[in-house]
Amino acid sequence: MKFKTRKQHRRYSPPSTPRRKRILTALIILAVIIGGALGLHKLNVINLPFLPDTKNQQDKSNAKDSINYNPPTEQELKETEQFKNNQVTDGTPTPPHSPSPEQTRESSEVIVTSWGYNAISAAAEVTGYIQKVESGGVCTLVLQKGGQTVTTTGNATVNAQSTSCGVISIERSRLSAGNWEATLSYKSATTEGSSKQVTIEVN
Repeated sequence: MKFKTRKQHRRYSPPSTPRRKRILTALIILAVIIGGALGLHKLNVINLPFLPDTKNQQDKSNAKDSINYNPPTEQELKETEQFKNNQVTDGTPTPPHSPSPEQTRESSEVIVTSWGYNAISAAAEVTGYIQKVESGGVCTLVLQKGGQTVTTTGNATVNAQSTSCGVISIERSRLSAGNWEATLSYKSATTEGSSKQVTIEVN
């Protein structure tokens, strides 16, 4: 006599409640981490390699917005033309409107107050001044006769209302007898000028 055995099927039992809670908590934490990372990436705090770089896109957008599409002004056209001319002439551009120190000096006439040959000191002497108060100037006396030229210099001194050359003299041993044409000039960092010629007779 044969006996039949009944197969027992195990019924599916869902996960227990604590296990569900752990899975749900893990999913919530993962969602918070992903959301925070995306937010930090958007604020350019961190850079996620699998997402587009928002900082570079913003920089490109700002650079595009900063481009000046207005037509060039007349001044810009002049500067461009000046730059081209400098490149053609010597290959070295020179900045416009850069005057040399010589061009910046102010002109001031030297006024001669006395001149002549001093027999006591045995020298030709000239005195003069400029109508400007400043320091650091140098006065130069030039005597000319025929093809001869004799010069000497002296430091100028400041007075209340002028700058004086004082007495500028050239000793007799450097001069030959006869009439010499004398010119007194002045020069400083800001001013330059010369006097009218006067004649000195050397005995």
